[in-house]
Amino acid sequence: MPLRAQGIRITRRLVRPVFVPYTQVKNVATQRFAGPPFAIVRLGSYPPWGLFGYFGRFKVECLGWIRVYATSWQNEMVVLETDREPYFLSPAEPQRFCGALRTRLNGTAA
Repeated sequence: MPLRAQGIRITRRLVRPVFVPYTQVKNVATQRFAGPPFAIVRLGSYPPWGLFGYFGRFKVECLGWIRVYATSWQNEMVVLETDREPYFLSPAEPQRFCGALRTRLNGTAA
């Protein structure tokens, strides 16, 4: 998940990448979850699994609609709060990614 000059580029296999501009990110944090989204998804959500991980929109009981781009739920997740809905990401090094993103959001060079 490279940090670009204007935002975060979320790469996915076999489909176009997703781009989240820094201007839309209101907060960033790391959080550990008990399991994948299918443990907490209500009926009516998109399927909570994919060939290469978990991605898409999910309706979660206590959070409402979220976007998930994760290859694994075994480590901490990075949670981006945006204008629209939260993004749940699984970078290889969540703490390092979160620190670099906070640096970008604060306007200093990463």
